[in-house]
Amino acid sequence: MSQYGVIGGVALLLAGATVGSLIYLDGQPAAPATVAQSTAIPAPTARAPMPVASAPAGKAPAGVPAASARSARHELFPSRDFREGQADGITVHYTQADPSLLGQLQQDQVLELALPGRAEPMRAQLVSTHNADGLEVWEARLLDGSPMESLTIVRGRLDTHISVATLQGSVSLVVDNASGQTVITDENALASRSDPHTDHVDAQPAALPPLPPPAQS
Repeated sequence: MSQYGVIGGVALLLAGATVGSLIYLDGQPAAPATVAQSTAIPAPTARAPMPVASAPAGKAPAGVPAASARSARHELFPSRDFREGQADGITVHYTQADPSLLGQLQQDQVLELALPGRAEPMRAQLVSTHNADGLEVWEARLLDGSPMESLTIVRGRLDTHISVATLQGSVSLVVDNASGQTVITDENALASRSDPHTDHVDAQPAALPPLPPPAQS
């Protein structure tokens, strides 16, 4: 075989392989084109504000002293309606108290008491408390008076006794715990009834025995 025959045979083999490859590739399904899909980016959302803690019910907010709530005005006789009457031969006064106030007393609380014969109500601050024989006892000082003046509250199961001691005299009050009905008695009038003429006793004159002679040295 000549040189040109060998070259021609090799060329035919290469041509056949190329045609076969084209036929095989033509029979395969075309790969789908890749479509770039845009991914939606969510818009930024605003953050919800942090909840603010509120003060518990019945307690003063932070920074507000609890004493300010106790020092509010607490009037024992809101009506200030005093009716005069007679009891045990002396003049007394009847009025209506707020019974719920006496059941909610607190230390440092300021009470206002309007009394007969006084132009302005008396203000008393509760300074101490203790129990005595099953009774609740409160001691108070008068804010507009002398340090020697005082007020004492003794609360029992049925009634509450209030004693007011001033430089002019003493006043006692008895309050019914259920109804709030109050009897006010001037202790000065009660003392005058027990001794209408005088409150002192005169010493009877008497002759004194003679003094012993001085000692002789």
